[in-house]
Amino acid sequence: MLPSSGESKTELPRETEGTAISSAAASKPEVIIQAGGYQYVLEKEYFLECGEPVVTIKKGCYAGLECEEILSVVLPVKELPDALSPIGSAEVYGREYVLDIRSLAEGKKVEALEVIPGEDTELSAGYRLNQKGEKVFALSVPRWSESSREYWREGIFWYPGLDLPEQEHYSLVYEELSHFTDSGIGYRRVGIAAGNQMIFLGKFCNDIFFPDTEIGYYDEYWEFDLEGGPDLQPWQPRPLEPETLLDLDGDGVPEKISYRMTGERMGSSRFIVSINGVENVLDDFRTDVFFGNCMFTASLDGKTKQLMVFHLGDGASREITVYSYKNGCLQRAGQIENADSYRISEEDGIGVFAMFCRISPLQSDMTLMKYSLTDGMLREIPQEYYKFCENRMEENGTPARNILTLLQDFELHTEKGGDSTFVLPKGSHVTTLGGDLADWIHLQRRHGN
Repeated sequence: MLPSSGESKTELPRETEGTAISSAAASKPEVIIQAGGYQYVLEKEYFLECGEPVVTIKKGCYAGLECEEILSVVLPVKELPDALSPIGSAEVYGREYVLDIRSLAEGKKVEALEVIPGEDTELSAGYRLNQKGEKVFALSVPRWSESSREYWREGIFWYPGLDLPEQEHYSLVYEELSHFTDSGIGYRRVGIAAGNQMIFLGKFCNDIFFPDTEIGYYDEYWEFDLEGGPDLQPWQPRPLEPETLLDLDGDGVPEKISYRMTGERMGSSRFIVSINGVENVLDDFRTDVFFGNCMFTASLDGKTKQLMVFHLGDGASREITVYSYKNGCLQRAGQIENADSYRISEEDGIGVFAMFCRISPLQSDMTLMKYSLTDGMLREIPQEYYKFCENRMEENGTPARNILTLLQDFELHTEKGGDSTFVLPKGSHVTTLGGDLADWIHLQRRHGN
């Protein structure tokens, strides 16, 4: 800590490192950062009468920096318009600057970077057709693929409750400054101007957009068309804010939750989740391109709430790992593999995952699998017949892969386990409709039964 009489000072968790922040009366506002005998002077405008500065150390990758320790300094600039923190944490309305504190301590040249939540993420707003063919107001976010250097797929935030003039494009309004909590979490709101009214649609935390969960929810467009569709319901996954209150176990008392992600190493990361002050280190994951450093939450059983991680499997396919909070402990509830396409809907009062999975009973087919949460664990819902689906189409619009030509006379049963049979002659064409994934395949004769 640099000695300076009459200054407002904030201490770092090291005896040899610290910051000195001049009072508002100083002719030249500045922040002096010292580490290992070296100094860095940050000359930025701030006003201490607008709040206390927030100084934190952040580990790993943050705001484009990948280093052992990152020093974050948040400076108050204006009076706080209103508080955003879900947990009621004290907030500062201002700007954040970060630098590599270890490099400074080693005498290396460093440069402070301003962090503006959402600065590098493009949003577009307007009315568009959802998968039900309805015109709904939506925000869309293109996904950037680092491997192919192009945008692919699209993240959609739907707002079915907004009643606005139906136009394809709306101009977005971003808050000039950001809200920062005393733990260094920064939020920046985004909205649209509708007449004389400002409608806030959500907020950015770093480059992750969190919709206002009272009016909006997250979805994705997939090349597969799953039956049903998303709705603004408890079982619809929503991005989990880094600090929030959630009743995970359904006892009526919300748990205080915060989480962070460790620095990415060779594409592998892990979340550290704190629930009521108890830290839980989750499994290593290969992070997804979109929402790579964000968790999700949903109520899959209609009573409790689960935490979810969307990540990549061994290949490029997506997997979803679900966690339940039971008896004061966070436990792994299960994992859904090959979840490149999914839908969550309500069946008998509970949320049901429906997704395509590649199987090979006769050949390589897509089938629709369903899962639900039972007693805190994710379990597959047995089906009498698993529907076979295929998205690749012939020119005439019929599915190609599940049409078979019989190479010999073939004896078939009229029902599963029944004695009545009939024979289809060699050369007949049949369509595979589904099966029990064990002994039986459900076939339909082309142009017949």
